[in-house]
Amino acid sequence: MRTIGKEIMIIIWSFILGDVLGYIASQLESCTVNYVTTGIVAVVVALLATNCISLISKQANPEKAAK
Repeated sequence: MRTIGKEIMIIIWSFILGDVLGYIASQLESCTVNYVTTGIVAVVVALLATNCISLISKQANPEKAAK
């Protein structure tokens, strides 16, 4: 698993970028957006993706998993 500092940065940036993506999508569809929900969904997806990729790559490289 990653350190707490890296996880916090992932949370902050994914919330911001998720809200930007939600804004762009809402303007293209001409509808309103709930920024809190969009941000939370983006954070959950980003945390799952980064931690799963980290776990898979540790299993693919056994010498890194031993450290």
